[in-house]
Amino acid sequence: MTTLPKTIGLLGWLVLMLALIVVFVRRKRSGRWKRPRTFPIAITLLVLGVFGFSAALVLEYFGM
Repeated sequence: MTTLPKTIGLLGWLVLMLALIVVFVRRKRSGRWKRPRTFPIAITLLVLGVFGFSAALVLEYFGM
């Protein structure tokens, strides 16, 4: 079972991934994304990372 301070410390990585999603979407909308075909791949990988990491945090917190 994970302690609450450790879980809060790990939330920084989750916030970083969410911030990258926001930055990537803003770059895409402003036209500064150089290779348009790579955008869906980048967003998909980040979203999968966010879901996987948050699920891992929940499972680790509850000791499963």
